[in-house]
Amino acid sequence: MTLLLRAASLLWWLSVGLWLSVIVTAGISAAFVFGNLKQSGLVLPDHPVSDSLHWRYAAGRVMIDVFTTVDIGQAVSAVLGLAGLIGLALAAPAVRRRASFRVQAAAFLVACGSFGVYAFSVAPPMNAGLREQWAAARAGDEAEAERLRAAFDATHQTANRLFSLTLAGVAVAGAAAAIGAAPGSGSRSASGSASGSGLEEPRLVGLPS
Repeated sequence: MTLLLRAASLLWWLSVGLWLSVIVTAGISAAFVFGNLKQSGLVLPDHPVSDSLHWRYAAGRVMIDVFTTVDIGQAVSAVLGLAGLIGLALAAPAVRRRASFRVQAAAFLVACGSFGVYAFSVAPPMNAGLREQWAAARAGDEAEAERLRAAFDATHQTANRLFSLTLAGVAVAGAAAAIGAAPGSGSRSASGSASGSGLEEPRLVGLPS
């Protein structure tokens, strides 16, 4: 295995592991933060609105930082994964002919595209609306704050669908890569064996008697 192939494999699996981890972490964090704060009876003294709404604002302030960190992790994962895919294709040209590699690359590109739409088209206005909602709540304009919250919730549904598509793309890409790398997958090993066992074919086989 060449140095380029080793480096590409390292980048690829680091990308898949990191990307899956940050998406799952985001979901778990949201569930615990919103679930716990809803039951806490928390009241924000600088928000002169109904007490029943305060936990939402507090949870949002926590989660906006969590999701910013998650988005950075996703961006890094996408770059690492693309570098890994390119490295694999360059270091082992035969890999490009495998169906598993084509599925791997296609699924990963879907994940990158989904994240790109979220990062550039959905997240910026969603976060801006969230900050406007907090400003309205601090000003005591509960009606405007609730209107902004309803608009945020609608956009958040789109964000959730994109997150799910990204997660599915990364998971399928990782599974396809694992299947393609599994022993007996039909790939030719680095030693040149067609069986993938790592053993060279006996030289006497096929010689005239």
